[in-house]
Amino acid sequence: MAKRNVEKEILEALDVFVSKDKQIPITNDRKVNVSGLCKELGLKPSDVQHFHKKDSVKLAVNAIAGEQDILPIGARAISVAEDKAMRERIATVTSRSKDIGQAAAEQSAAIGAMSETVRYLKEQLVILADENTRLRRDNSALKERLKILRNGGVEPPFI
Repeated sequence: MAKRNVEKEILEALDVFVSKDKQIPITNDRKVNVSGLCKELGLKPSDVQHFHKKDSVKLAVNAIAGEQDILPIGARAISVAEDKAMRERIATVTSRSKDIGQAAAEQSAAIGAMSETVRYLKEQLVILADENTRLRRDNSALKERLKILRNGGVEPPFI
């Protein structure tokens, strides 16, 4: 059994494709859809690799793509400069989100500590209010006793 000449087979299928004046399938970002082209040409799905590896196939497809105003095989939708700028923005956003996360954690810890302090101070306020009430009551009782003592040990008459 003769070995299959994949490159020749693809180029012949491309010739037939071009002679029928068909459009190359494209991706959403207007690049050559190699899998779709393979299907259109009636090739095996595993033949996709040859469009990327065989220069003669790639050149032929890219020439057709150029005529049809389509980005070639292996083209990048975003330029290198835009790609670098995007990576820098992502790094900046990531860094900011880490900083914001750290600040939120610190703030949460501070709020927790303040809440504990507020709870403790409320308890102390209740204790001090009770103590104040007791001292006022004792002060009133002592004032009454002092009146009696000033009156010679006799309770003052009710007026």
